Amino acid sequence: MTEKDWSIGAWAKALGHGLAYAQHLGDKVTEWGFEKMKEAGEKSPAKQEKNAYAARAKKAGRSALSLIGELGRAYYDRYEELKRREGR
Repeated sequence: MTEKDWSIGAWAKALGHGLAYAQHLGDKVTEWGFEKMKEAGEKSPAKQEKNAYAARAKKAGRSALSLIGELGRAYYDRYEELKRREGR
């Protein structure tokens, strides 16, 4: 390759593409995490908790996980829709 082939523009384009892949990977990992939170929040406990306070705390925790998972799913659904509208 000649020096001209690796101009500033070529380096910028290569770096930009790399950053786009990194962003995409980050989005997919985050999306996966939200889905796992939602699934964890929807699962019923394997055993019944004898302590009423602990049972309520676990139920609240599952509800919070489910809410965060749904929130993430809604965010990524809308985000993808907006990107499609802009033609990206």
